[in-house]
Amino acid sequence: MSEKLRKERLERLIRNEIAKNIDGIINNSLVTIKSVSLSHNFRHAKVFVSIFPENNDVFKKINEKKGYIRRILAKNLNLKYTPELEFVMDKENL
Repeated sequence: MSEKLRKERLERLIRNEIAKNIDGIINNSLVTIKSVSLSHNFRHAKVFVSIFPENNDVFKKINEKKGYIRRILAKNLNLKYTPELEFVMDKENL
């Protein structure tokens, strides 16, 4: 499998897994995981999220729970290294 295809597949898996589990963490807001961008060594991931209605408290809560979200990824995805997560507010198309 080419490196590019592997990276795209992992980004899609991580995005789907976070999206499945984010509802249990956040209430009263619609949180959408827009995309995930992995570093070249797969150890860091930028997770682009949009929140409706836009709320900084919800974004702070997501950042506070990133360790928990990472543990969920480690449990549910069989990866050698679970990437460090960095959540970024995606302000496009709001």
